[in-house]
Amino acid sequence: MLQQRAWKGAWISDVNDVDLKPAGLFRKAFKTDGKIRSARAYIATAGLYELYVNGTRIGDHRLDPMYTRFDRRNLYVTWDVTKELQNGENVLGVMLGNGWYNHQSTAVWDFHTPARAPRFLYGRSHYL
Repeated sequence: MLQQRAWKGAWISDVNDVDLKPAGLFRKAFKTDGKIRSARAYIATAGLYELYVNGTRIGDHRLDPMYTRFDRRNLYVTWDVTKELQNGENVLGVMLGNGWYNHQSTAVWDFHTPARAPRFLYGRSHYL
């Protein structure tokens, strides 16, 4: 996923209300056919996230991804989710938080201006 053209789709966010403090919750059901030999999830976020596959939290990272200059680059994390997927119906979940992208402390460095709602971009690959 090193080339920008490998990332399909648009950035996903719950709202444009930058003053909304609760985490955004996202859910996507999808089906797989056949035996899954290998599956990876790629997630890039502007903000913090937790990724779930079929109700299982993926990884043990906290405060991920690291801080970056969001106007210049977005970092992504790759997870092996082969064991979490099953043949047939599967569910992907993302809990999205603000982090440094939409820092909500007005007492520090005037980070609330301009404010931005957190968002994420998700990619997946699986090999049958």
